[in-house]
Amino acid sequence: FRAATYDLLIEGDSKDAITQVWVSPMSLDDAEIPASQQQGIKIVEFTGESNIVNEPINPEPVIFSGSVAINDFRTIYRDVVIEPGTQLVFGEGAGLKIYGKLHAVGTQALPITFTGKSSDTPWGALVLKDDGASGSKIVHCNFENGSGLKGSTFEYTAMLSIHNVADMLIEKSLFKDSRITDDMLHAVYSDMTILDSEFRRSRSDAADLDISTAQIINSRFLDSGNDGLDLMSTRAVVRRSEFANSGDKAISVGENSELTAVNSIFSNNEIGVQSKDRSHAFIFNSVISGNKIGIEAYQKNLQYGGGGTLTVVNSILERNQKTATADESSKVAVIDSYVDAITKGESNVAYALIDSRDRFRPAGDALSVLAGDVKA
Repeated sequence: FRAATYDLLIEGDSKDAITQVWVSPMSLDDAEIPASQQQGIKIVEFTGESNIVNEPINPEPVIFSGSVAINDFRTIYRDVVIEPGTQLVFGEGAGLKIYGKLHAVGTQALPITFTGKSSDTPWGALVLKDDGASGSKIVHCNFENGSGLKGSTFEYTAMLSIHNVADMLIEKSLFKDSRITDDMLHAVYSDMTILDSEFRRSRSDAADLDISTAQIINSRFLDSGNDGLDLMSTRAVVRRSEFANSGDKAISVGENSELTAVNSIFSNNEIGVQSKDRSHAFIFNSVISGNKIGIEAYQKNLQYGGGGTLTVVNSILERNQKTATADESSKVAVIDSYVDAITKGESNVAYALIDSRDRFRPAGDALSVLAGDVKA
């Protein structure tokens, strides 16, 4: 390579009609770069093998409304507004990567939909990336039949992928029927809140959060192919939520994570809540019912130097094939709770102030909240 310059001649229109020029270099990730508009162009030699093209400041957002067909993988470097009632219909493997703030706020009567052309051709992913996307809002949105995106230098494992984004809000939204890739929602290096939302029939994990912080409130995770919620090196608070019929764990707390779950229900999963690899899980005022294993702590990866700890307080544990298990590197404590059966041979599981008669005294808050008692 040697230093070079490029002159671009755009014919057929006046310069005043040109508002933006985008450059698509031959790159591994098919990136698009917005070219800076100049009154006069001067020749600038490359210093070495590349030169920086500064992104212009453009306050005007990209606006989507009505029915929008997207048949490729597009990258947008500006804020994006999706108006209520908009339907984004993606071709097979198509998607959007947004480096700006996303404002996708529908209404109950006019939700925003992200879907594929047909259920037989899953689309790719909606990706929110880096600091410019911080403060994004997804409200009254429906996501269905998406998968993920993979290139030579990147991989997004969910139909909604959030990377390095702070203050992310997902509210009153529905995610269902993810395809091909691992997760329905994946976040890494991010901070997010999930309110009043539902996740149904994920191919594998419904929500996978890595090296992030999150609060999940009034939400449901149903019929997940693998875990309902998978945490890795993440701090999460779960309140007033339900996890049912997960193919593996309702919540997997792993790799030095911390979970606090309050007023929630974990029913009919392979495992209710599992804590492993120097992770800590605290469950209060909750119902853990009908699982093959109610709660479990163990060591999976030796590099973390220990197993998991799991504490359950003022809760109901019933109709589980095994109530609680823990390996020699881990500890489980069940305190002031209703337990219908104690699993034998579990020396690292401790029970204190257990009630095996009055099941309605513990977890009263959880039962009343999930029955719709707003005061509770």
